[in-house]
Amino acid sequence: MEVPADVHTTHNPYFEMRDTYWYDMRYDQTTANHAKDNSFYDSSTPVSSIGGGIGYAGRFVHTINLLQDLPYQGNVQPCLTDENVYQTVLKNVRAWLDANPEATIISVSQNDSDPGKLGCQCENCKAIDDAEGSPMGSLLTFINRIANDIKDDYPDVYVDTLAYRYTRKAPKNIKPADNVIIRLCSIECCFTHALSDESCYKNKSFKQDIEEWAAICDNLYIWDYTYNAETYFTFFPNFDVLWDNVNFYKDHNVTGVFLEGQQVSVSGEFAELRSYLLAKLLWDPDMTEEEYYAYMDEFLQYYYGAGWEKIKEYMTTLTEHGKVHNPHVGIFDKGDKMFPAKDENGKRNTKISRDMLDLWLEAYELAETEEQKAHVEKSSIQAYYLCHLSGSSAERKKHLKTVYELCEKYGIEYYKYVQPMPDSSKSNDLNSLI
Repeated sequence: MEVPADVHTTHNPYFEMRDTYWYDMRYDQTTANHAKDNSFYDSSTPVSSIGGGIGYAGRFVHTINLLQDLPYQGNVQPCLTDENVYQTVLKNVRAWLDANPEATIISVSQNDSDPGKLGCQCENCKAIDDAEGSPMGSLLTFINRIANDIKDDYPDVYVDTLAYRYTRKAPKNIKPADNVIIRLCSIECCFTHALSDESCYKNKSFKQDIEEWAAICDNLYIWDYTYNAETYFTFFPNFDVLWDNVNFYKDHNVTGVFLEGQQVSVSGEFAELRSYLLAKLLWDPDMTEEEYYAYMDEFLQYYYGAGWEKIKEYMTTLTEHGKVHNPHVGIFDKGDKMFPAKDENGKRNTKISRDMLDLWLEAYELAETEEQKAHVEKSSIQAYYLCHLSGSSAERKKHLKTVYELCEKYGIEYYKYVQPMPDSSKSNDLNSLI
């Protein structure tokens, strides 16, 4: 197809960095380009070779150990007032940037950590943290120093660090340097309530944190979570807050958004729909809520065929059902917490799971093409999994067998974050799918 010579279209998207971190986007650069995602991780390939974008020098997160010439180790953080640590990190920041001359971001970020774990508690680090009212005090002091030491030699580079877990709260007095990116993470939040919803106890403190960071940071990025990391086969009822949340970022001076999803495997849930909608929102956060739902309906219709309204009914029904049984849903909630196997009287919730499976079976019959039928069948894994949670012993065994068969058919290799499918021949391993 030829583009007429007199066509000149310019777009100026609100978010400078747009990253829909789902499997298709992560491993298919063509799909990412079409979706207008512009974040690029493979430092071995020049960013200019794919038409431009935001490139990272080296690894894009949890880099602090690597920058010390140490192996990565979760829950272990360095002393940020140790001069030897600082000089080693600075040396390697320069080395990474020299090896990646097109990079515009270098991540100097804490190792991953479990809830309740803290950084260095030495006298010097703790004195800074106590004065700043947050462990971000010692971290941001360290990051600002790095940023200041490299700014003359690398004027177009930003130093990216996380406000994550124990460092989420902004410091009282220290402000990020002009060439520092603060990437605020929402991992503790509820994702069936909008992040702006102060009535949700899980989200109230996050709203306060983003307001405090927005007041002192010109380069505020978000690391948000848009999937269930604990059970990939469970319907994640967050479709009715995605529009709200992206608008919430825009309203709080966020300039870059990273949306973590199922990045290690093809999905048996709604990965294609969710990543499509998120990419649309990041490109155009000014779209109305009506336009957002119109995109949703359009995708469902083309992807699943004439039975798409059955699938929309499934989504709506389970969203409302989930709000009743578990109104606060996080990314580590298991399937039987969101959709309990038993009701308040101790009886199994078999009717709703059977009704939901029937909707998928009807959608399959209504699909016009073999491709649409395959799309319906692959996504129906979530309905069979729901039946596995709530059926009788015999039904659970039957539906789990179907889950395994469909996963094998469609190349789904993981059932949760970094956990491959267990061996179907070993009955003890099947318990991990609950």
